[in-house]
Amino acid sequence: DRLRRVVSRDIEAALMALGSEARIIVLLDLEGLSEREIATAMDCPQGTVKSRLHRARAALRTLLGGYAP
Repeated sequence: DRLRRVVSRDIEAALMALGSEARIIVLLDLEGLSEREIATAMDCPQGTVKSRLHRARAALRTLLGGYAP
């Protein structure tokens, strides 16, 4: 439980370090929405969602790099 809480705090901090739009897109992606559904929800082109999601995932990999081998 203790390890889970530490990891959870690190993930939350990494998500909060993202800009608000990137954070929303990541959270919608984690909820299982498709890029098309996210684009509709965010009222932006699907290509914009795709590029923002790519950049947000890259930022999260950097921020959480200590958890990867």
